[in-house]
Amino acid sequence: MRRHKRVPKNTKDNLSVFLDKVPPIHISAPIDEVLPRFRENPEIPYVPIINGNNEPLGLLSEKNLKYYVYSPFGISILQNNTYGNIRSFLEKVPVLEISTPLEKILEYHAIEKNSEAVIITEDGRYCGILSSKSLLQLLYEKEITTARDQNPLSKLPGNNMRTLGFKTREFIFTQNGRKKQSRGVNFS
Repeated sequence: MRRHKRVPKNTKDNLSVFLDKVPPIHISAPIDEVLPRFRENPEIPYVPIINGNNEPLGLLSEKNLKYYVYSPFGISILQNNTYGNIRSFLEKVPVLEISTPLEKILEYHAIEKNSEAVIITEDGRYCGILSSKSLLQLLYEKEITTARDQNPLSKLPGNNMRTLGFKTREFIFTQNGRKKQSRGVNFS
């Protein structure tokens, strides 16, 4: 049986559990420094880019480099300083403080249409990345914690289906000429 971690109530503690601590790359670094990262860590689809003060500027996504990597002269083009600088491939994503409430983080993430992640800072300095998957896990853990808090004796999710984002509806239908009542669950 799989057990879930109980998410601490403090937002900072919540986020730090789910942060991907991907080592950043400086904005002035050559693109040659990024490509081996993607090759060595295929599970990481992006690398955070920082300035000299360790402040995040955005993400460099592997998908933005694929066109060049798979073309015959792509690597040579990337190695050319005119075309292959990190700044030209930089992807802007939401940058938020670690103390930001989860609801606000989700709101900013949802506003950015193509954002795969959110960069988290502490005192303005790069701290880590929250991927879309991590944000969903955080939201799920928060909803489960809320439901458990409604039923503190058994620690089971409460009977209130609205807590988990479900709405129950009653349906009345006829079967063999007799009216019957049934309950259904509407996911919303």
